Amino acid sequence: MTALLLGLSLTTVTAPGITGSVSPGQAGPPEPITATAWAWVVTDSTGAFYIPREEDFRPRYRSDRNNQERQDWTAYWNWVQVFYRGNLFSAGWTRECERLLEQGEDGLSRDERVRRLNVLGRLIAAEWAKDNHVRRLDTADVRRWGRSLEKAAREGRLETGLAEVEREVTERYRIPRTGAEP
Repeated sequence: MTALLLGLSLTTVTAPGITGSVSPGQAGPPEPITATAWAWVVTDSTGAFYIPREEDFRPRYRSDRNNQERQDWTAYWNWVQVFYRGNLFSAGWTRECERLLEQGEDGLSRDERVRRLNVLGRLIAAEWAKDNHVRRLDTADVRRWGRSLEKAAREGRLETGLAEVEREVTERYRIPRTGAEP
């Protein structure tokens, strides 16, 4: 299976040598990121927007003990769904991504843009849905990234905009860049 991890095409789900914090809120040194811990950020090549599934987010929820002490699974899962579907104050990730694709084209195929937006959305949603005292990013970050992606799409440079947001998101997770990312 060819998978996409933060814009990087891989034939396996492992990422040797990559370290970071599996549980961003946990104390102590970063733990190695394993295929199991990060499998949920991998998408296939269907070209459809991702629909959140509990089984994709439950391992991420379980990996953060600090968040579990403040927020139960039901509350976490509810916020994941709000991220994707939206609410009175936001259209949600899926609708915003659909708008991005309508605004113009760049050097990426539609399927590639959808894959990268799916991966980015899953990374952001998994962290954003956590309790406010634990999460590393907040609604202001998500809105700022959304404006950045919207501007890039309008200007026909969504590929560059995606790379910039992906870079910032991965830096918040302390995932070292390999230099091979877009």
